[in-house]
Amino acid sequence: MKKERNVNAYSSDGRIYQLEYAMKAASLGTTTIGLKVSDGVVVVSEKKIVTPLQVPDSVKKHHRVFDHCGFAFSGLSGDARTIIRKARDFSVNHSFNFMENIPIEGIAKSLAAIALNFGEKDDAMKIFSRPFGISALLCGYDSQPRLFSLDPSGTYIEHHAKSIGSAAEAVTSALETEYNASLCLKETLPQALSLLKGVMKDPLTSSNCEVMVCTEAGVEFLTPQAIEDILHQ
Repeated sequence: MKKERNVNAYSSDGRIYQLEYAMKAASLGTTTIGLKVSDGVVVVSEKKIVTPLQVPDSVKKHHRVFDHCGFAFSGLSGDARTIIRKARDFSVNHSFNFMENIPIEGIAKSLAAIALNFGEKDDAMKIFSRPFGISALLCGYDSQPRLFSLDPSGTYIEHHAKSIGSAAEAVTSALETEYNASLCLKETLPQALSLLKGVMKDPLTSSNCEVMVCTEAGVEFLTPQAIEDILHQ
């Protein structure tokens, strides 16, 4: 039990249990799917509305990090807010110092670098006292569309398409046969929503999903009406 609680040491079989628990927490979140195509990146996510008394707009799975970069997550919302704040800090500092947008990979790399700082004794060096409980997708446009995943282990990877959350395995299996990088965003949006619909327990509506598009022009969040129009195509 002591080894399970220790975030600074490996177990006898080479595991860090707290990190495994964080990965599990991230995988229990609602499903998010990202697809990189010829003219941008589309990201769709399920929003879990737990009661009709809840205001749907109060649940946000997609966020703007900077003008050219979006962020979507699966896992603990409180942890996500802290990670997003750090990502924005990195972006603003880079823009101020170098008079340019930070590369999307630069944000992913900076976040990955602090992911394992929970073991630091100096409080100024860490943002959590444990591994963060989210997996995330960073999307944006540098000279071309970019899509990166980030997990609690501090691993960041670039993808053509990626799913995180509770149905990630099923979506990944579908993407391996259905993904087509040569499509444009207009063609990909219905496909992305169809993939999400296929793994949701509740009927897919404009109230229980979010759609984010990252292009050379910046980050756009589709309105409920725009989502409805796509669903009824």
